[in-house]
This record gives sequence, C-alpha cells and structure tokens, in this order.
Amino acid sequence: MRNPYQVLGVSPQSGPDEIKAAYRRLAKTYHPDSGQDDPSARDRFHEIASAYELLRRKEAAQRANAARAGASRAAADREARREARATRTAQAETRSEQKPASQAKTSAKTDMGTKTAETAETAKSKTDGDTAANTRPFSEWKPRSEESVRASVGDPATASNDGSAPRKPVFADFLSQIKSAGRRALGGRHTDHIYEVNIPFSDAVKGTKRRVTLQNGKSLDVHVPAGVEDRQQIRLRGQGASSLASRETGDAFVRIAIAPHPVFKREGADIYVDASISLPEAVLGSKITVPTVDGDVQVSVPEGSNSGSILRLKGKGLQFPPGKRRLGRGDQYVTLTLVLPDKIDDQLKDFAATWAPGLQHRPRKG
Repeated sequence: MRNPYQVLGVSPQSGPDEIKAAYRRLAKTYHPDSGQDDPSARDRFHEIASAYELLRRKEAAQRANAARAGASRAAADREARREARATRTAQAETRSEQKPASQAKTSAKTDMGTKTAETAETAKSKTDGDTAANTRPFSEWKPRSEESVRASVGDPATASNDGSAPRKPVFADFLSQIKSAGRRALGGRHTDHIYEVNIPFSDAVKGTKRRVTLQNGKSLDVHVPAGVEDRQQIRLRGQGASSLASRETGDAFVRIAIAPHPVFKREGADIYVDASISLPEAVLGSKITVPTVDGDVQVSVPEGSNSGSILRLKGKGLQFPPGKRRLGRGDQYVTLTLVLPDKIDDQLKDFAATWAPGLQHRPRKG
C-alpha cells in the first residue's frame, strides 16, 4: 500500500475534516457502482478505503491517548486533594483528642458552677412556686455540657438513692451518638494509597506478576494483565489506610509505568515499526523480515513501493487493554523507507541517466 496521505491527495498536516472530505470525493469517483468502464476502478476504490481507514484509526488512537493522559492528570489531582483533606482531618482529630489538662479542669469547674446554680434556682422555684421557676428569659438560657447533664440526672457509676443497681443517664445514648457522628464528620474519610511499578515493554505485551510491599509491611503479588497501558492503575480493594472514626478501609492502586521500546511504538493496541528497503526491492517487490511482538515474520513488499508506504499486519498488535469492550488483538503497521546505497556506483548512475529522459513521473507538483 502506498503512503495513505498520497493516496487521498492530502498532506500529513491535514486535519480530520479535510481527510474525510478527500476520501468522500475520491470514493464517489471510483466507486464500482459509479458506472466507470475503467477495470482498475475497483482496486483504486479499495486502496482509497484502506488509506482512509488507516488514517482514521491513527487519529482515533491519538485522541484516545490524549483523553487517557487528561484522565490520569485529573485522577492525580483528585488524589492529591483527597490526601490533603485526610491530612487536615488527622491533624484536627489529634488537636481535639490532646486537649490540655488545664482546659479540662476549667470545664469541670464550669460544670460544678452550673450544677450549684441549678440547685439554688430549683430551691428558689420550690419556695416561690413553679410559675416563677419557668419565667427565666430565653436570653439567659445556656446549653449544658455532657458532664452537667450527667450531674443533673445521675452518674451511671453511682448507685441510685434507693440502693438499687446503678442507673444509666437518660441522655447517655443520645450524647454518645452525637459524639460518634462528630468523629465521622471530622475524620471519616479513608485514605487510598498509590504505588508505582516499572515494567519493560515485553511484560506489557505478555502480562506478568509483580510483588508490591504496602505501607503496613504486607506484600502482595499483583497480576499485570497482557495489554496493560502505560499509567494504567490496578485496584486492590481494602488495601489502603483505615479511618479511625468510621473504621472504613481505603483501597490501594498500583500504577503501571512501561519502559519505551527501541523498535516498537505503541498507540493503544496497535504497534508501529519502521522497515528499510533497497531500490530494487522497492521497484521489483520482495520479501523482507520484520520484527513483531511475537517474533520475526516474512512480509511481502509490493512492487512499486515507496518511502512512506505502509503495510498492515492484521492481529499482530497487543491484546486490547483490560476494560475495553473489544476482544482479540490490535494490528501492526510497517512503514517502509527507501534507502539508497551510501556510495552510488557507476552502474547505478548509468541506469539513472538512461532512464531519466523517458521518465513521465513528476514527484513535485507545478
């Protein structure tokens, strides 16, 4: 197959809309049902369709890569904000639980004063009548602490006046629920941990296992599936940090970093490689050896191939990444590059000199 840009008559800098317009124009012209008498129209139509499909898939893969990169950045930002909130929550809980003893004494004195004032006011209400006891202005009313409520209704550790078993304060359950809910609101968020694992390109192709040591010292064997993508995260449920308040446990995420390969270039599940061909191979056609992720294979180079011509090896790409709806494998695309000898001998010069005068091909327009 020739260079797909040349087949459609567009430049490599053309956008998707321009490429689509060129394809539709040519497809309409060379469609087998267009009534042309040219027997080569069908082959030309298939070449146009193949070129457009190749460029369309390439553009879609680039969009998908850009979307994945954007999603990874957004996930990293969310994780950073989540960890910042967890840190602030932990600090707030620590300050709340480590209240100085002097504050505790002051609170106790206040509760004792409240109890004394209430006792005196109760005695006064018995003397003056129930009506006087209930006429205190609303502005003078103050909420009481948990300790003062216990002082009013009785301490659960103290026996009742009639010598029976200790009584539980009326509001004890209610207050304990409020306290527990307050802790959840303050620090109920669990924390997710992220670990990064570096693997070579070959392990991304075949799949592998990697042992990960968590922050709590626990080691786990993580299965890395075939076709995993760079920066993809594998979730380990319940392996994150626990919340002290809600006792909920976060998750651990293993982020896969794939080392680049010196030969293969990857876009999604498709593989791209370059292959050099000589002038005789380009003109006459030939068979060349091309590397794939499964090993070397023999590929036919059609006669008249040129630099930029692309050969498609169907099913020679990677497994489609986990989570994708497509099954099977992607394709491999081989881009041909015409390479002349480093030193041009007299025979090649003579051939070019005798061939050029009758040459009808004009590689440059105008």
